[in-house]
Amino acid sequence: RVTVEDVRRFADTVEIRDATAFAAELQAFVHERVEAVKLPANLAGETVEHALERKAAALRADTSWAPTETDVQRGRAVLLEAFNQPHNLPPAEFAKLADKSRQQIYKDILARRLLALNVGPRGQKLPDWQLDPVKQQLTQTVLQEVEG
Repeated sequence: RVTVEDVRRFADTVEIRDATAFAAELQAFVHERVEAVKLPANLAGETVEHALERKAAALRADTSWAPTETDVQRGRAVLLEAFNQPHNLPPAEFAKLADKSRQQIYKDILARRLLALNVGPRGQKLPDWQLDPVKQQLTQTVLQEVEG
């Protein structure tokens, strides 16, 4: 808003007879000039919602990522390598070392007293660290917490 005090800036340059009328005319002139300015499209009053939509669109990929067959195969190979480690024992071997029957081992697996690893049709394997009573107790506690 142009005030009479603003008009006094022009007193040395021009002769102003009515400061209030000059201030009003100057205000109208400035307002007309500001309204006449055409802003470029990128500076136009963009709403917050439009700005967020534009930025979110820039973050989205044109195509979604899908693993290639080799990535899946590589993951499967790592899984099988871990499954076939020598410390993972088949139930029959684990039963001999634990001095239990295979049937009892399977019952313990079903009762969540033993952790068994299962990779599809390859059967089950039990990590040998479960033969240690302290580690077996930890396994039982964790399996019961997960179940509950």
